[in-house]
Amino acid sequence: ENVATQCTHQGGTDYTKEQSANQYLFGRYSLKLTGNTSFGRVYNYNGYITLANGETATFGCWVLSEYNLGVQLQIYDQTNGIYRVNSPTPSGSGRWEYLQCSWTNDTGANATVRAVLYIGAGYSAYFDGACFVKSSMGSPVFWGDMTNATWSGTPHASSSTTVSNIRL
Repeated sequence: ENVATQCTHQGGTDYTKEQSANQYLFGRYSLKLTGNTSFGRVYNYNGYITLANGETATFGCWVLSEYNLGVQLQIYDQTNGIYRVNSPTPSGSGRWEYLQCSWTNDTGANATVRAVLYIGAGYSAYFDGACFVKSSMGSPVFWGDMTNATWSGTPHASSSTTVSNIRL
């Protein structure tokens, strides 16, 4: 739930990230990203998955945005230094909606990937319930104190893992 401190800078120069108690879907907080004069990209510092050739990673997240542009989920291939896939953009309805994207490793070798939240310059959005899994299907939200899950550190202030899952 301490989402702002779990996210690390990936790119951009003038954006803000903050933990928000004003808008959330799960728990008590969400992550609010605002692109000021630059885009912003953040990722969870524990959020890496290594895919063998032919394996798939899926990133899903609930997003609340007034905009239908400038907000996306991305899967970044750390091994090869390339963004592999973007989610669709939200509808801009101002309601929580679920976005998802998947990428199947077709490089012929192992690839380490991570989930990235993107906000464009001049846009803002709230993100909650993000899950990054080694699967072709998304995963429901989970916390470290749920069955078959554990916290990576302090409960409710760190990432949670379950079989092949990482909660942002």
